Amino acid sequence: MERSDICSYVLVNCRIPICSIDREFDLVPDREGIATFDLEIQDGAIASVIPSTIDGFTDLDGDIEKIDLQHGMVLPCFVDMHTHLDKGHIWNRTPNPNGTFANALQVVVEDCDRYWNADDLYRRMEFGLKCSYAHGTKAIRTHLDCPINQIEISLGVFKELRGAWADRLTLQAASLVTLDRFMGKEGEAIADRIAELGGVLGGVTFLHPDLDSQLDRVFILAKERHLDLDFHTDEN
Repeated sequence: MERSDICSYVLVNCRIPICSIDREFDLVPDREGIATFDLEIQDGAIASVIPSTIDGFTDLDGDIEKIDLQHGMVLPCFVDMHTHLDKGHIWNRTPNPNGTFANALQVVVEDCDRYWNADDLYRRMEFGLKCSYAHGTKAIRTHLDCPINQIEISLGVFKELRGAWADRLTLQAASLVTLDRFMGKEGEAIADRIAELGGVLGGVTFLHPDLDSQLDRVFILAKERHLDLDFHTDEN
C-alpha cells in the first residue's frame, strides 16, 4: 500500500501480525511474527501501512495528527461464526435459575411463544449487532430458531437487519431445526427460504435410528440449492 497524498491522521506505534499485511517489508518481526507499524487513516479507512522508525514515529510531511498507540495491538476485524442473536438478552424476563442446558432450552421455547414478535426480535438482535460492531466484529453468522409459527417472523427480521447494517457488518443466517423437519415438504420450504436469504442450512443432530437418512436428506436439499451446511453436533 502506497502512502496517499492526504490523510486525516496517523496511528503510530501499532503492533501488527505481519501475516495480516498484504505486502512484504524489509524488517524483522519478533518471535511471534509481530512488528511495529504506523497506519495512515483517510476517510475512515486504512490508506497505507508504514514500518515505524526507530523512535516509533514515521516521518510524514505536514501537520498530520499522530495518535500514539504505545505498542498496542491492531488486528483485523473479527468474524463471529457461531451466534444466536435471536436468543440474546432475555434473562431479565425469562431467567434460567438452575443454569442447566435442558432448562435453557425450555425457557427459550417459553420466551419465544410469549414474546418473539418482529419488534422484540429486531430490538434484541440489533443490540447484539451494536455490541459486536463496537468490539471490532465485521462478519456474523447467526443461527435462527425456526419453529413453524416463527420462521417467517425471524427470517424477515434478519433480512431487515442485514439491510440496515450492510455498510458495517456482513450477516449470514443459518436455520436451526431438528433434522426430522427436513424429511418432508416442510424441509423443502425451509431450505428454499434459507436459499432465498443466501444463508446456510443448519440443524441439530440427535442420536436417532433415522439419523443416517435424515443426514442424507439434508445433504440432498443443500446440494440442490448450492447451500453450505452448519450442524449442531454436540448436544447429545
